[in-house]
Amino acid sequence: MTRALVAAIAIAAAFGCGKSADECKAEARTLVDYLRQLEPQPPIAIPGDLALATRAGIARRAFPGRSALAIGVGPERFVVAGRAVATPRELEEQLARTHDVVAGAGSRVVYVAVDRRAPWERVAAVAAAAQRDGFEQVAFVFAEARGLPPAPPSKLDATLAQLPTDPANRAMELARLLREHTADCPALAAVFGQLASVEGDRTPILLRGIEDALPACKCDVDPQALRALLAHAIQGRDVIRWIVVDVAPSAPPLALPAALPWEQAAGKLADGDRVWLVAQ
Repeated sequence: MTRALVAAIAIAAAFGCGKSADECKAEARTLVDYLRQLEPQPPIAIPGDLALATRAGIARRAFPGRSALAIGVGPERFVVAGRAVATPRELEEQLARTHDVVAGAGSRVVYVAVDRRAPWERVAAVAAAAQRDGFEQVAFVFAEARGLPPAPPSKLDATLAQLPTDPANRAMELARLLREHTADCPALAAVFGQLASVEGDRTPILLRGIEDALPACKCDVDPQALRALLAHAIQGRDVIRWIVVDVAPSAPPLALPAALPWEQAAGKLADGDRVWLVAQ
């Protein structure tokens, strides 16, 4: 779960009063069992307007640390630590300014999220810039070709389908919906308070907290709406996976046409490859 989405949930306190203890415990277990099927979003800042290439069969990896540096690659721009730049030279300058600040000195891996329409020459430029800046590995980010597990219909389904793609605006809108559809619940608010100090995947803590907090508040909440809101907060619109490639000028070249879209070029790379990307 990303920090922005943790903040979104934390903004909204939950629940009120109503059901018996046994009914509420059963409802809490059903909700948590469903949410456990979801795959949380890693703490990688991916620009919301990128249409990631999809790839099936990538093994799930442990979350990177809080200091992961991500580069977005669009058809006409790069995004480094949230700042958009247009040219490979500007990309290198921005990387030099942000490497130690964002990723930490000695960091070896940079995460690269590429729009499927971006040309190969821009991907090669990112790999070269990252290597010159001291990164030894590039983790190319993909969207797994699957969505949220089936869930009972919710009155919020149409609203959630229109959530903004930009991560910050999406988090704000989720927070607003949580406030509208829940009431105060100190027990759950305490759970959200614990999440801020936890690095990596916060979802297990959230799920354990929900299972205890819902009975404390007697589950007076629309279960389908709550399920839909938390599902979107935990997993988001894509399941994110990545492959890790070693990049070095001395490695075998992977030479492809400069204008070849990433969607077609990405299949030439495999997890664990040692290559040097070349645009012809």
